[in-house]
Amino acid sequence: MTPAILIAALIALVSMIFSLQNAQKVQVTFLAWFFEGPLVVVLLITFLAGASAAWLATLPTRLRLRRELETHRRHDEEEGKQQEAGSPHRQGL
Repeated sequence: MTPAILIAALIALVSMIFSLQNAQKVQVTFLAWFFEGPLVVVLLITFLAGASAAWLATLPTRLRLRRELETHRRHDEEEGKQQEAGSPHRQGL
């Protein structure tokens, strides 16, 4: 087994134990919204909301960096083509 599979199995096991130990019903009220369900579901929704907010907050920076990387790649390709065009080709070797 690879280390990644072992880590994934360990995370799955810990998650299963966590969900079994936190199955009691809880009530969540937010403004006019009301939800009653297992604690593990409430925690999962909260985690996903936080992860989504973090992903959205970093999106502009990631897009800017991707554009900069693509610009640098194109520049490097053009520079490489110019070097190839300027270098004499050896024939017969």
